[in-house]
Amino acid sequence: MMSHTEKEISQRIIDKSPDELLGRFSGEFIQADLERSFINMMWADYKKNAQNILLIGGLIFIAFIGVDLLTTQGKVKIQVLFLRGIAGIFLVGSSRYLRQAKNYFAGFHLLYVVNQAVIVSAMMLVGFMVPLPFIHNLFHLFLATLIFYLLIQNRFIDALVLSAFFQLAYLAASFGVYPMRAVDLLRFALYIAGANIVGILLFRNLNLSRRREYIRLFKEQHLNQELQQTVDQLRKAQQEVKTLQGLIPICSNCKRIRDDSGSWNQLEGYIQAHSEAKFSHGICPKCIKELYPDLNIKGS
Repeated sequence: MMSHTEKEISQRIIDKSPDELLGRFSGEFIQADLERSFINMMWADYKKNAQNILLIGGLIFIAFIGVDLLTTQGKVKIQVLFLRGIAGIFLVGSSRYLRQAKNYFAGFHLLYVVNQAVIVSAMMLVGFMVPLPFIHNLFHLFLATLIFYLLIQNRFIDALVLSAFFQLAYLAASFGVYPMRAVDLLRFALYIAGANIVGILLFRNLNLSRRREYIRLFKEQHLNQELQQTVDQLRKAQQEVKTLQGLIPICSNCKRIRDDSGSWNQLEGYIQAHSEAKFSHGICPKCIKELYPDLNIKGS
């Protein structure tokens, strides 16, 4: 049985259209309790996606440590690789923690944000440990931004803030690595604008499609429940209604009725047993005259 809060949430979803429930910019539910309810219902998918992303990211960071150590010289670079290994272990550990979570918990988004920040930091370390041409790293930044929006599914505001942090941190670090010119700044602005526009549009549409489908299924389930309740009520009523059908053998003299077992029953007893009718006894005027010719009374 649903609690009062669940009933209230259910009623809001049923009574309103998706456009009234969902934010135009984010594609998420406008009201926080509806968004929590949605994530609760979709927790298995949310958990699986987050768990896989963190596990793959962590294993990638860890897997390349051995190769990089063989080709890396310098104390600073080895320390950077060590930090990247720590980041990989943290991601794998978070993935394992999510795997144990059977239900949505309040700290999920914060845990995911922290892991996203770890991924950003590790990618920044990798990107600047062996400097590539500026345009190459811009392309990597473009792809990383799309990954943040499309693969690492967190709250819309978290995706915006972390992507902006990643991009600004990359720009700040670039000034210490590359001879930044006006044309490089223009390229940066174009790449980032393109990545954010594409990422935000796809992220928003993905959010909208998931939640619209959730609303549709929720309303469909509610209608099916109402239909099933109506069917059950009709079946119950049908079972309670008794009707007389077919040929009924009746004695032409005493008016007794023969049942299926061959027994002869009083007319009123048979009808009461096979219908919802009840009898109250009286005497008709004709029978009064025949039975009591000397009495001047009326039958009832």
